[in-house]
Amino acid sequence: MLNVENLRISYGRAEAVRNVDLTVSEGEAVAIVGPNGAGKSSTMLAIAGAIRSTGRITLGGRDLGGLPPESVCRLGLAMVPEGRGIFPQLSVEENLMLGTSIRRDREQVGKDRADVFHRFPILEERRRSDAGKLSGGEQQQLAIARALMMRPKLLLVDEPSLGLAPMMVATVYKFLEELRSDGMTMLIVEQSVTRALAFSNRLYLLREGRVQLSGSSETLSADRQALEEAYFGFEHKREASVPS
Repeated sequence: MLNVENLRISYGRAEAVRNVDLTVSEGEAVAIVGPNGAGKSSTMLAIAGAIRSTGRITLGGRDLGGLPPESVCRLGLAMVPEGRGIFPQLSVEENLMLGTSIRRDREQVGKDRADVFHRFPILEERRRSDAGKLSGGEQQQLAIARALMMRPKLLLVDEPSLGLAPMMVATVYKFLEELRSDGMTMLIVEQSVTRALAFSNRLYLLREGRVQLSGSSETLSADRQALEEAYFGFEHKREASVPS
């Protein structure tokens, strides 16, 4: 479904991502992990068309090169950004409806809204509340729900557990697991390697803008030493372990 080849991203003279290749097949959940500054979020933003990059990105065989974010969304990609990106002064329902702005099948919107409220009951309960009054975990649910209102073929989720209490992280991942079970194709960035391995079919580990290690989550889970060496680098190997 998604193919990324030789992705390069620069900010001025600083090259943040270099020669990254990755794939996501239909129905897969794929995770990207790595230390801070590895290029994880930049990679997601480039795939979504939000920042400039070079290389080749295709979705369902369609070249996304040069397309603005709204055109990428129309082709079936939705992103839950790092920091959630909700509009605090708007109501929960108004935030949800922003996810329908690119859709042409307006007659289906009401059914999809009902489906989202069924999946995320707290959002229906607080549908008329200002989104800024929600807890961090509730805002993350809203951000995911808004993305689902776009009816995506591929869902990008950047740092879904960032800044959340452990109990709320478990709640958010319960919803993501349900989406995966329903067949949603997903690419996530996750700060916890252990959580990423448990959730995903395959994993890419980025460090210093490059893919240092990739493979099935089952295989990588069985070789913790290889993960730690790729995460920290052979020359910087230390007693600390990768984030769990």
